Amino acid sequence: MKKEIKKQNTKKAVIKKAPIKKAEKQAPEKADFKIILKDTGDIKKALLKTKKERADYKRRLFGADTLAVIESLANKYGYSGRAYDIKASFPCKSDIAKIETISPFTNKSRDTLSPRMVAGLLMAYLLRDTEKGFFRVFPNGLFLENGILKDLLTGGFLKSEKGENEKQFFTFTNKIPDGLFKNTEIANLEKGLAGADLI
Repeated sequence: MKKEIKKQNTKKAVIKKAPIKKAEKQAPEKADFKIILKDTGDIKKALLKTKKERADYKRRLFGADTLAVIESLANKYGYSGRAYDIKASFPCKSDIAKIETISPFTNKSRDTLSPRMVAGLLMAYLLRDTEKGFFRVFPNGLFLENGILKDLLTGGFLKSEKGENEKQFFTFTNKIPDGLFKNTEIANLEKGLAGADLI
């Protein structure tokens, strides 16, 4: 007699592996220009580390309403043959190119304020360091484009007081029209921006 070989059905133990939890992604901390500057004392390093954040701040600061007020005052106080379009020629920058010591033009004169120059003055006033003036790089890491500063210095609307490159300091002069900074629209704009913690 042949022995019947019984096949035993052996069930393999099913090992359930616990899912490996991926480390929760933490949102990177936003780089703050003021904090980095305070910690390192290096303006260039603070500018480099906050490039994205400052570009975003610039977009929030110069929203449609803010641009409309500045453009309106620029066309009111500036002299030009055509209306100024602030979006097409924007004086305030957030990139880090060409931050250098600015001096007046020597081969041309600037006797009158153009609307673009007025826009630059208003931006400098809103972001000023003191009532008298501002450093080349504003407290929030923005700065005026080189050409606009040269025009304002050449015309005598700004005066370079001290420092070089990003530490250059400019003061407002009495050549600036009397009502520009004391204008109700600019006062309201400044109040609104300060209330929104933008300046």
